[in-house]
Amino acid sequence: MPIILLGGILSGIFTPTEASIVTCVYALIVGVFIYKEIKIRDVPRIVWDNIRNCCACLTLVALSGAFGYILTQERVPQMVAEAILNITHNRILIVLIINVFLLFVGMFMESISAILITFPVLFPIAMEIGMDPVNFAVMAVLNLMVGLTTPPVGTCMIAAAQIGNTSTYKAFKANMPFLIASLTVLMLVAFCPPITLLIPSLFG
Repeated sequence: MPIILLGGILSGIFTPTEASIVTCVYALIVGVFIYKEIKIRDVPRIVWDNIRNCCACLTLVALSGAFGYILTQERVPQMVAEAILNITHNRILIVLIINVFLLFVGMFMESISAILITFPVLFPIAMEIGMDPVNFAVMAVLNLMVGLTTPPVGTCMIAAAQIGNTSTYKAFKANMPFLIASLTVLMLVAFCPPITLLIPSLFG
């Protein structure tokens, strides 16, 4: 299954959405006909459980979209950009402020919405302080990915809690060591550009 999922996406055979469909069909075939751990009569229950899990995530995505619309209408990202440049022109401080802002946004908003709203505003600031475009993009996306596992929303953590039949609080608590590791990696990416630029530089 990992070979089909990751291999299919990385090779460009299908999109992540298509990959999820293919892996579900693969899991059904293997579970029913090879391992025989799944009975045909179990399929409706499995589908219903997944519908419930998806509803929890999609509700958050919908609310994140509404939140993003409000931010856009109120020109909050533009105001943040102006405030950052008014506070300081120090490169280190600006990078820290951008990271804190993106982490905050990632806590509440769905990633694609956050990218569409914040990148056009923050990218010119990053260019003005001399950040490499690739380094900025990796740093910004990593911020938003960390936000997916960070309270109070943490879409991925809520999905994991649903699948594991545990409380969201316990899931967030268990994730704290991994969150600290993620933040450490984020700081390394933000302030040590060679980490992200080494491989691209090998290709010119």
